[in-house]
Amino acid sequence: MIKILTFRNNVVEILKSTEEVSSVIGKKGTYVWVDIQKPSDTDIRFLEKHFLFHPLAIEDCMSTIQRPKIDRYERYLFVVLHAAHIGTHRNKATAHELDTFVGENYVVTVHTNPIPSVSMTWERCLRNAQIMSRGTGYLFYYLTDALVDNYFPIIEKLDKEIEKCEDSVFKNPDSNVPNKIFFLKENVMILRRNIGPQREITNFIARGGYEPIIPNNLSVYFRDVADLLARISDSLDLYRDTLTTAMDGYMSSTS
Repeated sequence: MIKILTFRNNVVEILKSTEEVSSVIGKKGTYVWVDIQKPSDTDIRFLEKHFLFHPLAIEDCMSTIQRPKIDRYERYLFVVLHAAHIGTHRNKATAHELDTFVGENYVVTVHTNPIPSVSMTWERCLRNAQIMSRGTGYLFYYLTDALVDNYFPIIEKLDKEIEKCEDSVFKNPDSNVPNKIFFLKENVMILRRNIGPQREITNFIARGGYEPIIPNNLSVYFRDVADLLARISDSLDLYRDTLTTAMDGYMSSTS
């Protein structure tokens, strides 16, 4: 499903037809955000026709097992980020991939699963034209910041579960404790695998050198995102060590 948002003449509006894209791409003072969820073959042909993305970038976009990364092409950046998600079944952590093309006057986001930070940013852009008025580099920052912010409720939930697990180890250990520890450790590892590369990406961007797509005056914003990711990474390292200590404590108390 394709949705298209434009900023032109100081107004944000939704385009009703995908064919209108060709008339606004590259137009001075106009910025375009194309969001595609569950991309079909028709959607991919749309990207190839209107944006002329490199076949390798399109191939990466269609794959759902990409590691977070940033690739620079002549006219745009291709960035893979992972949104954190806690499933309803057993509270298992998963990563939902967000593929983003960033050009001088467009952003294209592609994702298989619904991503709350994308939906939230879309709605905020509709309510506040200033977000898109600052250009596509800023819109990409805004999307990245929202995606990272959505890690914090998951981290807080994980913190509470680990605290409960610790209490059960030292106050009322039972045979289910090891399984709980292994499960929580797995969630921590899944999140850590995503945070590390994304921290590298935001640090790369914060150093500059991606002009004119991402102006250097946005470096301070990406540094802030990198700092948030560093905080999350530190928390996850602490959780990993805490769970290791909890398992050692359980083994000691039952031996």
